[in-house]
Amino acid sequence: MSTVSTEFTVQQCLSLVGAALRDVLAGEVLAHEGICAAVERRFEEFRIARGEERHDHEEDCVEEAWESNKRAMFEKWGEYSGDIVFPVCVDNRQSGSSAYFYAVDNDSMWDGDYGKARFRLLKYLITEFDELTALEKSNDE
Repeated sequence: MSTVSTEFTVQQCLSLVGAALRDVLAGEVLAHEGICAAVERRFEEFRIARGEERHDHEEDCVEEAWESNKRAMFEKWGEYSGDIVFPVCVDNRQSGSSAYFYAVDNDSMWDGDYGKARFRLLKYLITEFDELTALEKSNDE
């Protein structure tokens, strides 16, 4: 069985990323938060729930599973803006960062066409992490 830390298997780590993404989809997101910030906040809540101090482990396997996979997933997403830090954009005449800061300034992070695109990315990421989790499970059997 593959492991990333002494506590969790790779499958469990990937599954926890999926759980964090689902929480964000279910509304566990602050109005001004993007996907990454919301997911990372959930990771911190997971650590606290496990009774760990903040960043107890040099490499948290859940955060590692997120960080090592999100770039390729963003780049594979059909609506990718071309900017890894700001992957969502709905207007080809505007950069991903411009779209993000416009949404932040106008309290529209999860509203309108931009918000709909964020939800599409979120659903795509959930599907991708579910597939990785299933693949890891089949590799461990």
